[in-house]
Amino acid sequence: MSFIRIRYGMAALVAALFLSVLGWRISVTGVSPKAEDLPPEDRRIHVRYRISVQNPSNGAAEDVWVRVRVPLGETAFQRRVGLAAEPALSRDVSPEESDILVFHWDLFPPHTTRILTVGVDLDIREMPLKMPHDNPEIFLKAEPLLESDHPEIQALAVTLKGDSEFKTIENIFSWVSLNLVYEGYVRENRGALYGLLHKTGDCTEFAALFVALCRANGIPARMMGGYVAPEGGLLDLGDYHNWAMFYHGGYWRAADPQKKRLMEEEGSYIVFQAISFSDGEGRAIVAGLEGRGMRVGLNR
Repeated sequence: MSFIRIRYGMAALVAALFLSVLGWRISVTGVSPKAEDLPPEDRRIHVRYRISVQNPSNGAAEDVWVRVRVPLGETAFQRRVGLAAEPALSRDVSPEESDILVFHWDLFPPHTTRILTVGVDLDIREMPLKMPHDNPEIFLKAEPLLESDHPEIQALAVTLKGDSEFKTIENIFSWVSLNLVYEGYVRENRGALYGLLHKTGDCTEFAALFVALCRANGIPARMMGGYVAPEGGLLDLGDYHNWAMFYHGGYWRAADPQKKRLMEEEGSYIVFQAISFSDGEGRAIVAGLEGRGMRVGLNR
């Protein structure tokens, strides 16, 4: 088995020079804030996960592609500092898809299962990093499943408005946490309005309603997807989770009304995806699969 490893700073340069001798290419992307602007990292963790790629048919599958998400390179609470994949990637990480790994097989034999293994090193902060290039104003608009302009959501938002922005956030969080009933994982994304009208949902409806109510009150907010893994280790890919982030005081902060956490244990949330339902995105660690008859499984 061969590995591709991505490192930042001097480690990336040394690795790139070494691997270029072997004919391999590495791309390191993203511009980080200056070191003096960064809050200190509190700890480094390692997460790893496995995905099975299966061809259950009697014939070989041609031109098989699998696109797999990795933790985002830089958020308010995490920074990706190392990445390894087995088998070797078919394409370098690129600026356009810096958080997606691409695996490819020209020919995938019948009745065969291949295991993809991904390992990631992350520096974790307990206090948020100010993201200088973010434009929080774009997270004030209504979107599919984040129906902040719907009359029902608008009416509730008015009743939850407090005498300060943070009091409004607390009121929204309390209302969603106390009034929605968690029903366990549901495959379909049903969104904010469904959560309000039915008073039930999984983590998606909890997070979506919180986001929609924040936006209705003029507070930038968005949905995130990933895993709660304070110590890292082997991820159970069946535990994919959605929560919210809101913009307050110049920082993005975490809110998880389904788990009843407001700005608590923020460094335990490993972000794989900033979710926009208007782009057709869902809750998936596998971002794409191409190949006739192929299947993927999330190894637990």
